Amino acid sequence: YRNHDIIHLHGVRNLYAVIFVVLSFCAANKKKFILTPHAGLMKDWISQSPYYQLIKLYSYISAKFMTSVNIHYLSEAERDESTSILRKKSFILPNYVEIENVNIRNNFNNKFLMVGRIHPQKNFESAFRFIKNNNIECLDIYGPVDDEIYFDRLLKLREELELTDRVNFKGNLDNRKLLDKYNLYSALIVSSKVEGISMAMIEAMGCGVPVLFSKGVANKDLLVKYFPHLFVN
Repeated sequence: YRNHDIIHLHGVRNLYAVIFVVLSFCAANKKKFILTPHAGLMKDWISQSPYYQLIKLYSYISAKFMTSVNIHYLSEAERDESTSILRKKSFILPNYVEIENVNIRNNFNNKFLMVGRIHPQKNFESAFRFIKNNNIECLDIYGPVDDEIYFDRLLKLREELELTDRVNFKGNLDNRKLLDKYNLYSALIVSSKVEGISMAMIEAMGCGVPVLFSKGVANKDLLVKYFPHLFVN
């Protein structure tokens, strides 16, 4: 850290202790600090965190000792829905390109997909119940296992809901191959508790695939523009 002028910390959904350590170092050494929380500071997420008090302490140190802290948000909605205890300088720089013209396919085959790492943030439980309650034929899930304990819970839930033959974990897939998969399904499901920007949504839109999304997705305004009837609470 001492050899660099700017410290940029990414993706801190469960690493608030790391923020505290790095920020303390930056304060002591007068280093510029940029934090890209990737939805990690959104209220629906941090309210569940055992580190909530630590976040408050982080905010206090930031306000008292540092003048060069910047928070990088991916969308205006993410900033608006993030905790109010952080009021330092912030800026918005999206990590996607907006699509001007979206042609929605009409190819309903009662098969749905989800794309993302297996992690509690993604809220797969809600998607499982959606599949169960709406008699969906198939849900295929593409993404690496990021939390083994959570993955085991999902396997048990799949069995309890009698979805073993309808919910399939397909594992991680190369991005180029994944793009070819979107068109095989009726729609993408994004049931996340929070998302700064859902790249899977952007990819699905680019393929003309409808998206079912939860209220925790910060870039939902962009999606409502194209899919106004596909909001699921």
